[in-house]
Amino acid sequence: MIRRLFVACVGFGFLLAAGCGPSEAPRAEVTGKISYKGKPLTVGSVNFIGGNIVASGTIENGQYKVADAPVGDVQISVLTPASTAAPMQMKQKVEGKSFTGTNVEVVPVPPALNDPATSGLKYTVKAESPQTYDIAIP
Repeated sequence: MIRRLFVACVGFGFLLAAGCGPSEAPRAEVTGKISYKGKPLTVGSVNFIGGNIVASGTIENGQYKVADAPVGDVQISVLTPASTAAPMQMKQKVEGKSFTGTNVEVVPVPPALNDPATSGLKYTVKAESPQTYDIAIP
């Protein structure tokens, strides 16, 4: 009886070790330019959604980078701040030193681009990394 229990436990252990659990989905880095109506997006975020995996990246000065996009067909959403000028203007004095920031003009995108189901933006992420995909939104 004890021997059968031992054999059953060892057999169950082999099943677990053989990879019956979930495996890590393949990912790849995607970078590129991003623009709306010909104007580079200055600030925001971009999301690549494939199945139940969401990978996000930042948009800065017309460029984006998604470090861990899921390989395969993805839908894309784009988010930018709502205001037309990001509040980056600031003055600060620290021990006699003055720092001044500059305004960053925000290129807003329509709300439909915030949702991957309505953005109409799609791409097939390849297994090689890194790869370039420029997003030009008309």
